Amino acid sequence: MRRLKLACWALVMGLLLLLQMAPGVWAAPASAGATPLRVVILTLASQKYESIRGFRDYLMASAGRPVDFVSYTLDGDAGRLPEMVLRLKAERPDLVFTQTTIMATGLLGTLANRDAEHHLTNIPVVFTFVSDPVGAELALAPAEGAPIVSGGNYTGTIHVLGEDVLLRGILAYRPIKRLVAFYDAKEESNIRRIDTLRAEVAKSPNLELEAVGLPAERTALTPEMLTRMLENIAAKRPDILYTIPQTALNAHLKHYYSEAARLGLPTFCALETHMDAGCMAGLMPPLYLLGQFTALKAMQILRGEVAPGVVPIETLPRFSYIINLPVVQDLKVYPTLQVMRFAHLLDRRPGAR
Repeated sequence: MRRLKLACWALVMGLLLLLQMAPGVWAAPASAGATPLRVVILTLASQKYESIRGFRDYLMASAGRPVDFVSYTLDGDAGRLPEMVLRLKAERPDLVFTQTTIMATGLLGTLANRDAEHHLTNIPVVFTFVSDPVGAELALAPAEGAPIVSGGNYTGTIHVLGEDVLLRGILAYRPIKRLVAFYDAKEESNIRRIDTLRAEVAKSPNLELEAVGLPAERTALTPEMLTRMLENIAAKRPDILYTIPQTALNAHLKHYYSEAARLGLPTFCALETHMDAGCMAGLMPPLYLLGQFTALKAMQILRGEVAPGVVPIETLPRFSYIINLPVVQDLKVYPTLQVMRFAHLLDRRPGAR
């Protein structure tokens, strides 16, 4: 517990250093006569994310010149990525910002499958919502202690904390003996996270882990399937149900967490969107600040201060411990007083704004 608190304070201090470079401190006023920067924001299905708002706000405040944002979405159809690559090559914006692994790899390719004909290779790209850039083959595994870098025309930010940090957050909430981790056996990044979590749990002899995965062979994920899986989990009475971020679950988050609450399952997560959907508690970088952190990297590139390929791909140097009070009160599963001292309390019903 003491190590977790010290880690929180260390990361908060890191954020303070970051804020010394915030737009209000060092940004020059925009010159109306300057050539506008042209920045494309490309997403798979929606642009209603706090990370995108943070990205836009930071660039507008810090660019020192006008910024023209062009927004594109693919209406949920990743199959349109090749045509979007061709469009962006023709338009040649100053920078492209995108979210999620599927979008990043679709635009950029992978280290083993990347070419100038089918991918963006000479337009700067920054991304976020990529939980495992090494596993996604966007970057090589770094030497111990070295940052992750791409060596190419892109960089970005990681939106999910490491499993070691998340497990410490789970154990800080209250003493537990049985942990269930819910993941998608179809997502390579989820499989790697489960393997890492198993290794971390093995260091705690009094902790038992059960990994429950969505089947890799399936036609579709339905609310009925989720309900059956949650009922099976609840029958085993775990102390905490931890949900690894997974793409397939995004469309069913509210159903998933409302069913978990109905079944009396205490839940822990790693993303704000899961908290909004009804997760009980979680440890995560704030998405608005994550978007600003990504924009800071974009500004370094746009100003010509550094090449994209040497800008570290990393997570925000600060995280929030969030507790959803209405869910806690309904479940009557209360955190320790130590956690209450530094947690952010969310006092609204799931999905409310």
